[in-house]
Amino acid sequence: MKNIGNIVNPVYKKQIEQFLNTLLVKTKEDFSSTGKWSQQVVDSLLPFITGGKMIRGCLVLFIYHAYGKKISKDAIRIAVAVELFHTGLLIHDDIMDNDLVRRGQPTIFAQYQLLGEVEKITDSYHFGQSMGMCVGDIIFFLGFQVLSEISDSDMKQYLMKLYTKELMNVGFAQMQDVYAGYTSKDFLPQQIENLYKNKTGRYTFSLPMMLGTLFAKQKQIEIKKVEILGEKMGILYQLIDDQLNLFGNETETGKPVGSDVRENKKTVYRAYLYRIASENQRKKLRSIFGNSQVTSVDLVYVKDLMLSLGVQEIIERRINKFVADSEKIIRKLSVSQENKKTMLQLLSYLKERKQ
Repeated sequence: MKNIGNIVNPVYKKQIEQFLNTLLVKTKEDFSSTGKWSQQVVDSLLPFITGGKMIRGCLVLFIYHAYGKKISKDAIRIAVAVELFHTGLLIHDDIMDNDLVRRGQPTIFAQYQLLGEVEKITDSYHFGQSMGMCVGDIIFFLGFQVLSEISDSDMKQYLMKLYTKELMNVGFAQMQDVYAGYTSKDFLPQQIENLYKNKTGRYTFSLPMMLGTLFAKQKQIEIKKVEILGEKMGILYQLIDDQLNLFGNETETGKPVGSDVRENKKTVYRAYLYRIASENQRKKLRSIFGNSQVTSVDLVYVKDLMLSLGVQEIIERRINKFVADSEKIIRKLSVSQENKKTMLQLLSYLKERKQ
């Protein structure tokens, strides 16, 4: 985290957390008559939301501040909304991916599954999934409530439109990702990178930076620069995510290593591996990818093959290309040299991160 301290810094995080705390306390009061679930959900949300790096919300505030603007209540609202939408998407994503652990802790739907087991509910697993879907939906609604309270009516309308468009983009990209996971079809590396751009790049980086730049009332050409920068950073982020899923340390990542193999995720790694491998190697790979009972020996085979066939080297070249492209854009932004330095540190962190 030290390389992104000026972006994900205590001041930004504290401002977001304080707003969130006030918002959730008020939400708890407003829905006190609806029964125990409103209280239980609200109590569990703050630690779940703030347990991550909060890169997206902090990026909004950093970019806004980088263009010479003093952090305002509305800027914090925009940052909080980003974090709320991110949390809702995470909860739904964990359900679709059947991920029981996030950041070393049970995911939201897994928590409800455990609660169902304690209360001896029939089919506690489906109960957990259903409750998790409800929580994700509630958070989306809460995010739009926060946006609706922005004081500048013209800006609010524009932001609402931008948020809605980008969230729909994530939804459609997620559908493509789900389809890719179920179909036997293979996809070209370029097709998968395009998916990464739309699912991760625009939402995780383009949207927060565009929001900060837009709210700082910068010119359209500047907004376009950060939009493209965000797409490239997002693809880089996802490539490193894929790398960590194969070669990472489970203790550091907080997620099971090899889950992409078990779920037959159509990653760029997999795409290149299948293209380069021999027919006999592909035959063995087909018995491993998508096998929920994949063993540690199987995972070692996949990783060794990635290295011996040069797949890891190819991915490294792609990673370096996105880093170089991003550096060029950062140096052309209309912000101070100090802020450019901070953004370059973020870029370095994205490449070198271990979780």
